[in-house]
Amino acid sequence: MQIPCNASDGEARRPAGAGPGIDVQVTHANALLAAGIRATLSAGWGRDCASPTGATPRFGAPGLIVTDLGQALHAKTDAAVLVVEFGLSVQKVRAVLQAGLKGCVSAEGAPAQLRAAAGALMLGQTYYCPVTSGLLAEGLVQAELTCREQQVLALLCDGLDNKSIAARMQIATATVKCHVKSILGKTGARTRTALAARAIRQGLSPVACTAWGDPPGVFTESALTS
Repeated sequence: MQIPCNASDGEARRPAGAGPGIDVQVTHANALLAAGIRATLSAGWGRDCASPTGATPRFGAPGLIVTDLGQALHAKTDAAVLVVEFGLSVQKVRAVLQAGLKGCVSAEGAPAQLRAAAGALMLGQTYYCPVTSGLLAEGLVQAELTCREQQVLALLCDGLDNKSIAARMQIATATVKCHVKSILGKTGARTRTALAARAIRQGLSPVACTAWGDPPGVFTESALTS
């Protein structure tokens, strides 16, 4: 079935006039949750949501797939994939990020969050519920970045490129590249832009990240110990 693609106040809503829609497929390992997802989306949009027949999910046809993390990680599809998962953890959220999935909500969350997430993904946007966002921040803290990596992250958040970071820290550009690669690997972020945006959004600002003996924005080789 098709659900009209329109958004208002963070939720997807059915437009006043009939318009083009996006096929939505709900396929979840938890049958009871799958039924609840379909009911929630149907109530929000006044439409039923398609459910695949048979034991094997038919990935590839819809424009939006709502599923569990296990199936999402193995999905081979061009459709947007929204993960609805019980017991979200830092490890699960990292898996979401590393797979490049742009939507994740907790199965214990409010129905409005599910509709908001589906609506955002329909519009090509990203949506992580508050639980997911909190775990993203926790993941950055648990990443155990070295002092140098934290300072690189601080300057990266400040908008500096590798060459400028190297000049500020008085180290080789190749060294900066290695630090950035290590940070991306530890945090599960796919790009430096996504990493910086997430760090700033979660309150890991450049000022907070530079408080290790040197004034903010001033870095010396002798102070940069791992």
